[in-house]
Amino acid sequence: MDEHDLIPMTEDERYDGAAIAAASERRNRPRHYVVLGVLALAISAAALLGAWSSRASAREQLRTRQKELADINSLGAELNALQAERVLRSDDNDIFRTPTNMLSRLEALASEAGLVSTPPVPVERPMKLEAGTRREWPYSVTDPSLDALLSWVRLATERIPGTFPQTIELRPAGSNWRLSVTFARYERQP
Repeated sequence: MDEHDLIPMTEDERYDGAAIAAASERRNRPRHYVVLGVLALAISAAALLGAWSSRASAREQLRTRQKELADINSLGAELNALQAERVLRSDDNDIFRTPTNMLSRLEALASEAGLVSTPPVPVERPMKLEAGTRREWPYSVTDPSLDALLSWVRLATERIPGTFPQTIELRPAGSNWRLSVTFARYERQP
């Protein structure tokens, strides 16, 4: 095309052409994508700051809980040590120390087991050994309930530490049962 082929334009036509060109240029370079990108970046930065703050708070709570757990574990260990010391010092829990009320405890356990009559008071038989003493309490009890008799033996061995049935014999006695049992225990020399 030559310069001569151009059609002269009026000033209004030039403004219209410039407006059409500017509109076309705006369509080819959309700014809303840039604005949306900047807005998404700002929202992401705000979410990151919120997450970082939440993480810092959670870490602080975790440190607090870990310290509390360490304190609880320490207190639990101290409690266990104190309980173990108490058990070692207790007369009732030392299986080799003479209980102070053996006969009354056996009588109370007989009542708890459901024996109809109170067992007769046995004659204690201590036997001196090299390292201590073995004490025996022989009983001969008649009762209509076999369960009550066996429950008494079980309760005595469970509730009086170190006590065991040395001998045990069950025989029917008419409509009752006759239990011959010798409770025994080993004890240290005082």
